[in-house]
Parts: sequence; C-alpha cells; structure tokens
Amino acid sequence: MFEDMPEIMKLINYADIYTDLFYLKNQKLMVRVAKFEDVPDNYLDADSFLASRWGLVFLDSDFNKVGEMELTPDRFNGRNIFGDHEGIWISTDHPENPDMSEDFLRFRLITVKQ
Repeated sequence: MFEDMPEIMKLINYADIYTDLFYLKNQKLMVRVAKFEDVPDNYLDADSFLASRWGLVFLDSDFNKVGEMELTPDRFNGRNIFGDHEGIWISTDHPENPDMSEDFLRFRLITVKQ
C-alpha cells in the first residue's frame, strides 16, 4: 500500500466531483449529479458514508445547461433520481434527515429552474 493512502482515499472519495448522469426520457433532460467536498471522521470507510451536500445540473439533449440547483444539506440522496409524467423525483433518504424512515423509500418532486 502507498504511504499516503489515507490522503489518496480522501481525494478519491470526498472531493468535489460529478458522480452520476441520469437520462429522464419524459423531461428530455439529463441530470448531472455533483457531490460537494465532505470528509467524514472515518474517511477510510467510504461505503457507509453518504455525502451531505449535493447539486444537480440539468442538460438538454444537446448537452446545453438549462438549469441547476443546490440541494439542502443532509436532506437528499443524490444517488437516487428518476423522472415520470409528474416531473423529476429525488430521494429524501439521507441518514441525517429527521424525516427518514427505514420502512419506506421517500422521494420529493423537484422543479428545474431555467
């Protein structure tokens, strides 16, 4: 292992980074998920950590930016997004969200500001 492996792990797992790209057919949009820098106390356990700060960038079919939003910290899970005839839904299942329930998957309808 590298001598500076803890520092390498922090850079890989916890720096500002774009993560997922979701295509939402009904909206004819792509959603690029941004995860903002967030380093937990135990930064070697990346699998059990969920970032607290997320942003979304909305792109049209030509990859032009048509909107963006920064989500309220500790309230959303940027890994779970989908679109349907009603709009764009994002998971509110974040471990720090006081409304989270282990028994249900919860999503909130969001609006793209263009």
